[in-house]
Amino acid sequence: MYTATYPQDSTLRRHYESAKRFAADQPPSDSVLRRHYEQRRLAMTQGSVRAAAPRPAPAPKPAPAVTPARKPQQPATTQEARNDGGFFAWLKRFFG
Repeated sequence: MYTATYPQDSTLRRHYESAKRFAADQPPSDSVLRRHYEQRRLAMTQGSVRAAAPRPAPAPKPAPAVTPARKPQQPATTQEARNDGGFFAWLKRFFG
């Protein structure tokens, strides 16, 4: 193996390779990256077991609940009608 930073001395080369292996085995310090790292390691160790495991049957759907009939809406009063239009309508009414 040759890279510009790869040492030529055998002792230094051995330390360089062990440091590289040590750095590769360390999980990332960031929480999100560590979670993905652990998921990949778990998938690599259980890859064949996971594919062979049967999937659980989906849970049965509950029967829809009966809702009571709604009352018809009453017409808005003048005060409620005045509040319609949002913030910009309020500003327009405020500044006239």
